[in-house]
Parts: sequence; structure tokens; C-alpha cells
Amino acid sequence: MRILKYLFPVVLLSHVSYGDILKEKICYLRSLPPSQEVYLSLAKANLQDQNHQEAIESFLKSLIPQYGNESVSKEELSIYEEAFDFYQKNYCAEDMVEVSNEILLKYKKIVDDHPNYFALNYLLAAAYANLGQMENYFDCFLRSYKHLPDHFLAYKGKAILHLKLFGQSADESYREIQRERICQNAMRALELYAGDKSLYRLVVTFASSKEKRPLLNSVLQKIIDQNIMVSREDALFYLEQALSLNEILIAKKFLGKAKQWYPQSRGLTKLQASIER
Repeated sequence: MRILKYLFPVVLLSHVSYGDILKEKICYLRSLPPSQEVYLSLAKANLQDQNHQEAIESFLKSLIPQYGNESVSKEELSIYEEAFDFYQKNYCAEDMVEVSNEILLKYKKIVDDHPNYFALNYLLAAAYANLGQMENYFDCFLRSYKHLPDHFLAYKGKAILHLKLFGQSADESYREIQRERICQNAMRALELYAGDKSLYRLVVTFASSKEKRPLLNSVLQKIIDQNIMVSREDALFYLEQALSLNEILIAKKFLGKAKQWYPQSRGLTKLQASIER
């Protein structure tokens, strides 16, 4: 059943508010047989109704691969790598609005002309998310996900959505489910692309108490082996985590690498004293 052109009866009565109409629309959508299209429409309707938690939950349910993982052409790959390099270098920039607008300005026309550029389209989705244009984000992300579900940006996007759900609930059992899904998706994203510094910290932060020790060792060893220069703040975070778990051996190895990156850091010098104590 197609519902994109779903027309809800407009009742021209003064006591009927837009909010009431939205709630009726949401009830109607919930009564329909579940499908990708229904979940996407529910996500948008809940977004308009300011129910962000249910909007994200509905959107995640809409993420059903339809065509397997399609190959990326050489022509797209060349453009994608250029755009992805710009995205990664500026991911933690202070003005992500400017960065996101630049991505859309430079690459949206290319995707419009080549609708099968699904990898590049993921970067447009990320730009829309950074601009707070969530309906555009939903449309863009889902279009890529149908064709490229096993992509780094697919898993990173899902990890971030579960992170948002984690922060929107006080229910511990619900948060535990979101914590697991954050880690699962972030770890798979790192398997596909090991250079995303933000995901390493995400994995360590949300690892369960049982998993944290081996995960921390694995993450720090990978950072050391691949010489992934993390920020000074992240370097201190990892060392504090290692100290709290009494993982002195990996702490010493990581400290040696961090001192190469930040030889004048007072914070590292202070932690060195604790490690060598």
C-alpha cells in the first residue's frame, strides 16, 4: 500500500489543532500493516509531533536492505573518497554547519545527476543530520541503506541513532539494549574503516563492565599499531580508563605513543607518574 500521498481529512473547525491531526495520522499509520514505507512515514510524523524517540525507533525499523550490497563504480569511488576525506578531516570542526553546507553545495548536484551513487549519498545524509534536517536525513540515509547496508557510514549512522535513544530514556533495561547496539554498530563500522577516531572512544565508553577490559586493550593496540593520532583529550581519556582497570602494560605502550604526538603535554606527564608508580 502506498501512503506517501496519504491525505488526511482536514477538518476546518477551530477546535481541531495541527497537533490533533498529527496524532490522528500517527494512530492511522500504526494501524497499517508494517512495512518500510509505513515505518518511514511514522518516523516523519513523530518527528513533526516532536516525539524524537519514537521517530528514531520507527526509522530504525524502516532500515531493511532490499538489494544486497551493491558495488561502487570507479567513477563514484573517486568522488566519494575525495568527499569522505573532507568529511573525516572536518568531522569534529567547531562549525559543522559550514562543513555540512559545503558538502551539500559540492556533492548534492552530483548525486542528483547520478542517483545510483549510494556511497556518496550517505555523506549527504550525514550533512543533513548535522544541519538538523532530519526528514531529509531519513530519506537520504534510507535510499543508500537499501543498496549499501554493509557500509561504514551505515553502521556509524545506526550507532549514533542508538546513542540518541540511549540519551532520551531513563529506563535502565532500555538503555542497556541501546548500549549493546551502539557497541555492535560502532565495532562493525571500525571493521570496515579503522580510521574513525570518534568511534574508538564511543566503543570504550559504552562497553559493558565485562567487555571493557578486552575492548580497551584491543582499541589501544589498534591505535598504536596503525599510528592513529587521537586528540590530546582522547589520549588522556584512554590512559585514565586503562589506569582505572589497572591495565598498566597497555597504558605504558599507549603513553609512549601519546608522548610522541604530544611531547609537551602536562596531562600526559602527570599520568605517567601514576602509571610508573
